Amino acid sequence: MIGSIATALGSASTLGGLVYLAAEVRSARRIAEADFIFRTQSEFLDGYRDTYSRFLPGGAWAASGLAELSPEEVAELQLYFDFFATLQTLRARGLLSLRTIDEMFAYRFFIVAHSSRGAELIARDRDYWRELRNLYHDWTKYRVLSEGARFRKPILALHLSGPARRGDIFTTGAMLIRA
Repeated sequence: MIGSIATALGSASTLGGLVYLAAEVRSARRIAEADFIFRTQSEFLDGYRDTYSRFLPGGAWAASGLAELSPEEVAELQLYFDFFATLQTLRARGLLSLRTIDEMFAYRFFIVAHSSRGAELIARDRDYWRELRNLYHDWTKYRVLSEGARFRKPILALHLSGPARRGDIFTTGAMLIRA
């Protein structure tokens, strides 16, 4: 009788220990995720705030094409898009959810991706931007499903998400781009 009570107590304490361990692992994972999100946000603000602000309405890059940018400015725009391509790589590996990316960066991504300069850069180096185009396609689909009619895909979306062939024409605002 005493042996069965001891066995039951031992089993209960083992079960309690496992529950505690699972809670600690979950807590550590949530803390690590919060730290990762904070660092990602900080990296964006530290490295890309100026680029982003140039695309805001009335900003220096809000209109026109790449021809008006210096090679250094084009490189800055490429680095901006590289940041988002990296987020897609992390998402593809299951390290970051599209929901998290959307909550943190939706406006900052789409304002540039939907600009004539962003579209022209992607069209010019379409193969290089495969990960970015995958992110755009999945993200747009996610936003249409989660936001419905409130999210309108611009004509540019055909260029970024569809299988373009050489000779296809896409409009981005007042600009035509031939793929």
